[in-house]
Amino acid sequence: MLATVLKIKVFVTLIFWSLPLLFCPSSWFVRMGSPEPKPMLFLRLFGAASLGLVVAYTSGIRKLGRGDDVGNIVWVGITSNGLSSLILLRSGIAGVWKEWGPLARIYMWGSALATAAIALGLAADLIRDDR
Repeated sequence: MLATVLKIKVFVTLIFWSLPLLFCPSSWFVRMGSPEPKPMLFLRLFGAASLGLVVAYTSGIRKLGRGDDVGNIVWVGITSNGLSSLILLRSGIAGVWKEWGPLARIYMWGSALATAAIALGLAADLIRDDR
């Protein structure tokens, strides 16, 4: 189960967060229906940090395959995804992106649900294994 959660996390992070935030021009975000990000620096930094997490999760998948302990990676995932989901859910409930286009709103709500699901999947493993 844990390897599956980590593989999903790697895929979702690369496709929906890291690569778009690192490489898409600001006009892409506008076409999606969100405000133009200014400055792009903060999105690029978040993309880079997300890519760093992908490296950690990939390392965790390899360690699992060898039977090594990955408790630290599980805790990092719970922290980053749990806090991200709380921030996104709070923002969504507060109406931060209610004026955005439909695609951008779907992206944001999808991100909120994906990060919550990943955090819960990692926490479930933590509870099962009593790390």
